[in-house]
Amino acid sequence: MFKLVFLLAVSTTLAQDDHAGHDHGSADKKYGWEWVGAFDLHEVAESTGTMSLILQQKNGKYAANSCNILVLKTTSADAAGIEASEESAKKLFKDTSKFTHVEAENASTTTIVPGKVYKLEVDKSKTSTTFTIGSITEGSDHKANYVLFSEHALSEFEGESGHFLKTKPNGGADIEPKATEPSHESHGNTATTTGLSAAVATLLFVAAAFTGML
Repeated sequence: MFKLVFLLAVSTTLAQDDHAGHDHGSADKKYGWEWVGAFDLHEVAESTGTMSLILQQKNGKYAANSCNILVLKTTSADAAGIEASEESAKKLFKDTSKFTHVEAENASTTTIVPGKVYKLEVDKSKTSTTFTIGSITEGSDHKANYVLFSEHALSEFEGESGHFLKTKPNGGADIEPKATEPSHESHGNTATTTGLSAAVATLLFVAAAFTGML
Protein backbone atom coordinates (compact mmCIF):
# COMPACT_ATOMS: atom_id res chain seq x y z
CA MET A 1 0.00 0.00 0.00
CA PHE A 2 2.84 2.38 0.84
CA LYS A 3 4.43 1.78 -2.56
CA LEU A 4 1.16 2.53 -4.32
CA VAL A 5 0.79 5.80 -2.44
CA PHE A 6 4.41 6.65 -3.29
CA LEU A 7 3.84 6.10 -7.00
CA LEU A 8 0.68 8.18 -6.98
CA ALA A 9 2.55 11.00 -5.22
CA VAL A 10 5.33 10.92 -7.83
CA SER A 11 2.79 11.03 -10.66
CA THR A 12 0.93 13.96 -9.10
CA THR A 13 4.16 15.89 -8.55
CA LEU A 14 5.18 15.41 -12.17
CA ALA A 15 1.81 16.62 -13.39
CA GLN A 16 2.01 19.70 -11.17
CA ASP A 17 5.51 20.49 -12.40
CA ASP A 18 4.28 20.27 -16.00
CA HIS A 19 1.49 22.76 -15.38
CA ALA A 20 3.77 25.12 -13.50
CA GLY A 21 6.27 25.02 -16.34
CA HIS A 22 3.73 25.97 -19.02
CA ASP A 23 4.26 29.60 -19.98
CA HIS A 24 0.97 31.37 -20.75
CA GLY A 25 2.69 34.68 -21.46
CA SER A 26 5.50 37.00 -20.62
CA ALA A 27 6.01 38.16 -17.04
CA ASP A 28 6.34 41.65 -18.53
CA LYS A 29 2.58 41.77 -19.14
CA LYS A 30 2.50 43.81 -15.93
CA TYR A 31 4.17 46.58 -17.94
CA GLY A 32 1.51 46.46 -20.64
CA TRP A 33 2.78 43.91 -23.15
CA GLU A 34 2.47 40.15 -23.49
CA TRP A 35 4.71 39.61 -26.51
CA VAL A 36 7.86 41.21 -27.95
CA GLY A 37 9.58 40.52 -31.26
CA ALA A 38 12.94 41.75 -32.60
CA PHE A 39 13.09 42.27 -36.37
CA ASP A 40 15.70 42.97 -39.01
CA LEU A 41 13.84 45.41 -41.28
CA HIS A 42 16.61 46.49 -43.65
CA GLU A 43 14.66 45.27 -46.69
CA VAL A 44 11.67 47.39 -45.65
CA ALA A 45 13.92 50.39 -44.99
CA GLU A 46 15.60 50.03 -48.40
CA SER A 47 12.21 49.83 -50.12
CA THR A 48 9.29 52.07 -49.10
CA GLY A 49 9.99 52.25 -45.36
CA THR A 50 6.48 50.94 -44.74
CA MET A 51 5.00 47.53 -43.97
CA SER A 52 1.66 46.06 -42.93
CA LEU A 53 0.43 44.72 -39.61
CA ILE A 54 -2.56 42.44 -40.16
CA LEU A 55 -4.86 41.54 -37.26
CA GLN A 56 -7.15 38.70 -38.28
CA GLN A 57 -10.03 36.67 -36.98
CA LYS A 58 -9.29 33.12 -35.91
CA ASN A 59 -12.11 30.59 -35.80
CA GLY A 60 -14.60 33.32 -36.63
CA LYS A 61 -13.60 35.93 -34.04
CA TYR A 62 -10.80 38.28 -33.03
CA ALA A 63 -8.63 37.46 -30.03
CA ALA A 64 -9.49 40.92 -28.64
CA ASN A 65 -11.36 44.06 -29.72
CA SER A 66 -8.16 46.11 -29.64
CA CYS A 67 -4.41 45.72 -29.24
CA ASN A 68 -1.81 48.17 -27.95
CA ILE A 69 1.30 48.25 -30.16
CA LEU A 70 4.69 49.95 -29.82
CA VAL A 71 7.53 49.93 -32.36
CA LEU A 72 11.01 51.03 -31.26
CA LYS A 73 14.35 51.19 -33.01
CA THR A 74 16.97 49.14 -31.18
CA THR A 75 20.60 48.06 -31.21
CA SER A 76 20.28 44.56 -32.66
CA ALA A 77 17.63 42.14 -33.87
CA ASP A 78 18.05 39.66 -31.04
CA ALA A 79 17.39 39.15 -27.33
CA ALA A 80 19.93 41.86 -26.48
CA GLY A 81 18.03 44.28 -28.71
CA ILE A 82 14.80 43.50 -26.87
CA GLU A 83 16.46 44.09 -23.51
CA ALA A 84 17.99 47.36 -24.71
CA SER A 85 14.57 48.80 -25.55
CA GLU A 86 12.59 47.58 -22.54
CA GLU A 87 13.14 50.61 -20.29
CA SER A 88 11.86 52.96 -22.99
CA ALA A 89 8.88 50.67 -23.55
CA LYS A 90 8.03 50.67 -19.84
CA LYS A 91 7.88 54.47 -19.77
CA LEU A 92 5.78 54.71 -22.92
CA PHE A 93 3.30 52.02 -21.87
CA LYS A 94 2.94 53.54 -18.40
CA ASP A 95 1.29 56.79 -19.57
CA THR A 96 -1.91 55.51 -21.16
CA SER A 97 -3.17 59.09 -21.63
CA LYS A 98 -0.63 59.51 -24.44
CA PHE A 99 -1.68 56.42 -26.39
CA THR A 100 -2.82 57.17 -29.93
CA HIS A 101 -6.26 55.62 -30.41
CA VAL A 102 -6.86 54.31 -33.93
CA GLU A 103 -10.49 53.39 -34.55
CA ALA A 104 -11.26 50.64 -37.03
CA GLU A 105 -12.60 53.01 -39.70
CA ASN A 106 -9.29 54.93 -39.63
CA ALA A 107 -7.04 51.88 -39.95
CA SER A 108 -6.35 52.45 -43.66
CA THR A 109 -5.54 56.15 -43.26
CA THR A 110 -3.33 56.00 -40.16
CA THR A 111 0.39 55.23 -40.24
CA ILE A 112 1.98 53.79 -37.10
CA VAL A 113 5.40 55.32 -36.44
CA PRO A 114 8.12 54.22 -33.99
CA GLY A 115 8.19 55.75 -30.53
CA LYS A 116 4.45 55.89 -29.80
CA VAL A 117 1.99 53.42 -28.30
CA TYR A 118 -1.06 52.86 -30.50
CA LYS A 119 -4.35 51.39 -29.37
CA LEU A 120 -5.54 49.62 -32.51
CA GLU A 121 -9.22 48.75 -32.83
CA VAL A 122 -10.19 45.84 -35.07
CA ASP A 123 -13.04 45.98 -37.57
CA LYS A 124 -15.42 43.30 -36.34
CA SER A 125 -17.41 43.49 -39.58
CA LYS A 126 -14.38 42.12 -41.47
CA THR A 127 -12.25 39.01 -41.09
CA SER A 128 -9.05 41.10 -40.96
CA THR A 129 -7.93 44.65 -40.19
CA THR A 130 -4.75 45.96 -41.82
CA PHE A 131 -2.62 48.74 -40.34
CA THR A 132 0.40 50.44 -41.91
CA ILE A 133 3.68 50.81 -40.02
CA GLY A 134 5.97 53.48 -41.47
CA SER A 135 9.11 55.55 -40.92
CA ILE A 136 11.31 52.43 -40.93
CA THR A 137 14.83 53.66 -41.66
CA GLU A 138 18.40 52.43 -41.66
CA GLY A 139 21.09 53.78 -39.38
CA SER A 140 24.54 54.93 -40.44
CA ASP A 141 25.59 51.29 -40.19
CA HIS A 142 22.94 50.39 -42.82
CA LYS A 143 21.04 48.33 -40.26
CA ALA A 144 17.36 48.61 -39.43
CA ASN A 145 16.81 46.75 -36.18
CA TYR A 146 13.43 47.23 -34.55
CA VAL A 147 11.43 45.77 -31.67
CA LEU A 148 7.66 45.41 -31.65
CA PHE A 149 5.89 45.31 -28.29
CA SER A 150 2.33 43.99 -28.28
CA GLU A 151 -0.39 43.89 -25.64
CA HIS A 152 -1.41 40.46 -26.95
CA ALA A 153 0.54 37.64 -28.57
CA LEU A 154 0.27 38.49 -32.26
CA SER A 155 0.06 34.84 -33.24
CA GLU A 156 -3.45 34.99 -31.73
CA PHE A 157 -4.40 37.31 -34.61
CA GLU A 158 -3.15 35.07 -37.42
CA GLY A 159 -5.91 33.74 -39.68
CA GLU A 160 -6.47 32.95 -43.35
CA SER A 161 -4.11 35.70 -44.55
CA GLY A 162 -1.25 34.05 -42.67
CA HIS A 163 1.50 35.94 -40.86
CA PHE A 164 0.72 39.17 -38.99
CA LEU A 165 3.63 41.24 -40.39
CA LYS A 166 4.39 41.70 -44.10
CA THR A 167 6.92 43.72 -46.12
CA LYS A 168 4.48 46.00 -47.94
CA PRO A 169 1.52 48.17 -46.89
CA ASN A 170 -0.89 45.90 -48.76
CA GLY A 171 0.74 42.53 -48.24
CA GLY A 172 4.09 41.30 -49.46
CA ALA A 173 6.37 38.67 -47.95
CA ASP A 174 6.23 37.54 -44.33
CA ILE A 175 8.59 39.23 -41.87
CA GLU A 176 9.64 36.76 -39.20
CA PRO A 177 11.12 37.89 -35.86
CA LYS A 178 14.75 37.09 -35.14
CA ALA A 179 13.99 36.79 -31.42
CA THR A 180 10.84 36.85 -29.29
CA GLU A 181 9.74 36.99 -25.66
CA PRO A 182 8.34 34.61 -24.66
CA SER A 183 10.49 32.59 -27.04
CA HIS A 184 9.17 29.81 -29.28
CA GLU A 185 12.08 27.69 -28.10
CA SER A 186 11.15 27.86 -24.43
CA HIS A 187 7.56 26.99 -25.28
CA GLY A 188 8.78 23.99 -27.25
CA ASN A 189 11.04 22.85 -24.44
CA THR A 190 8.15 23.10 -22.00
CA ALA A 191 6.05 20.85 -24.21
CA THR A 192 8.91 18.38 -24.46
CA THR A 193 9.32 18.37 -20.69
CA THR A 194 5.60 17.79 -20.28
CA GLY A 195 5.71 14.80 -22.58
CA LEU A 196 8.73 13.30 -20.86
CA SER A 197 7.24 13.73 -17.39
CA ALA A 198 4.01 12.01 -18.41
CA ALA A 199 6.02 9.19 -19.96
CA VAL A 200 8.08 8.75 -16.78
CA ALA A 201 4.91 8.52 -14.68
CA THR A 202 3.46 5.91 -17.04
CA LEU A 203 6.66 3.83 -16.98
CA LEU A 204 6.66 3.86 -13.18
CA PHE A 205 3.20 2.32 -13.09
CA VAL A 206 4.05 -0.25 -15.76
CA ALA A 207 7.23 -1.25 -13.93
CA ALA A 208 5.33 -1.52 -10.68
CA ALA A 209 2.72 -3.78 -12.25
CA PHE A 210 5.35 -6.18 -13.61
CA THR A 211 7.33 -6.31 -10.36
CA GLY A 212 4.29 -6.83 -8.15
CA MET A 213 4.53 -3.46 -6.39
CA LEU A 214 0.84 -2.65 -6.98
